[in-house]
Amino acid sequence: MQAQDRFKKLCEEHGEDGLQEVSRKKPNFKNRVAKEVKNAVISFAVEFPAFGQLRASNELKKRGIFISPGGVRNIWLRKSSNYEIKT
Repeated sequence: MQAQDRFKKLCEEHGEDGLQEVSRKKPNFKNRVAKEVKNAVISFAVEFPAFGQLRASNELKKRGIFISPGGVRNIWLRKSSNYEIKT
């Protein structure tokens, strides 16, 4: 009953806006990596097209660029729709 009372009080004092959660920070929907990292991943993929995401991640770590295998895959997926490798 405490939650119902709190919601009722918020609704009476502030209307519908009082019921919205305002204490949470906005989520980052575009959870993107830095442009330098993205460009390094893409250039590495062009240079070594046969490497998978795990190998690419490990090789980039050797170069000082820290990105997870999943991050490599996400960059590849985002760029695959508008990026073609010219052969």
